[in-house]
Amino acid sequence: MIEEEAIVSQIKNYQVWVKTLQASSCGKCTQSSGCSTSLLEKYIPKRDIPVDTDLSLSAGDKVLVGIDEGTLIKGSLLLYIVPLFAMFIGAGAGEAVSVYVPGLSADMVTAVSGLVFFVFSLFILNILQRSLLIQHFARPVVIRKL
Repeated sequence: MIEEEAIVSQIKNYQVWVKTLQASSCGKCTQSSGCSTSLLEKYIPKRDIPVDTDLSLSAGDKVLVGIDEGTLIKGSLLLYIVPLFAMFIGAGAGEAVSVYVPGLSADMVTAVSGLVFFVFSLFILNILQRSLLIQHFARPVVIRKL
């Protein structure tokens, strides 16, 4: 279980929403100037995340939130492998179709087709991630109140 400290930001419709706490660097080293964690924290705003819990919590409570490592690894593989395979399939389809496209080089058709399939797979994964994955499979849970 991967764990992170968070603060309960709100409770809406019997749903607990938390915002993670993170320092300017991870604390494992003293090189916060070269660490991308502080840079990401500066430019990417934090979002409230819905979590599952059986505990009675109120806004402002500090909690320990966790997510299963297996779910995280499967999600990472999905997000890396699917676009890569889509790009290869698109490039192969573009190469097969390039014979029937007069006036354009086969390399150009192959490259554009691979890029289109790649971007389309990212779009589909984004829709799936918003609707299915986070809502049903990768939900973090509150482990305990701090």
